[in-house]
Amino acid sequence: MKLNEKTIKEIIKKLLKQKLTISFAESITGGSAAFSFVSFSGASNYFNSSIVAYTNQQKNKLLNVNPDTLFKYGPVSKEVANEMAVNLKLKTTSNICISFTGNAGPIIPENEEFGLTYITIIIDDNLYNFKFISNKKERSEIIIDTLNFAFLNLNNKLK
Repeated sequence: MKLNEKTIKEIIKKLLKQKLTISFAESITGGSAAFSFVSFSGASNYFNSSIVAYTNQQKNKLLNVNPDTLFKYGPVSKEVANEMAVNLKLKTTSNICISFTGNAGPIIPENEEFGLTYITIIIDDNLYNFKFISNKKERSEIIIDTLNFAFLNLNNKLK
């Protein structure tokens, strides 16, 4: 399985045309979202930042995710994805902020689904939530599947 580079190139073209910047708050993706965008030349014209906050402690420390939210809903939840993206937007002032929090296995906490990811996309003042369940079996494939899903949705939201 590979990243859909065509979709990423379309997004980059739109970012450049509209002079928009993008940032990521990454947990399950572990920096892969940032890598997928900085792999193309001219990244400094559209890419702002990425914060990889893999543990609950770092989600709180780096992205100001409320410990009560983490406790009440768990780290793999729409609520945590929202806080990650909203707080990233406040920190970076990027036009577009995307957060990823999920579980790529192989150990699945109780009451969670294998391959489950919550993604929040903020474009200016518009917030979009997505729940995605990958049917892939390998961690690396789940991450790529998740990125392809998120980038397809971002591309569809951008003009």
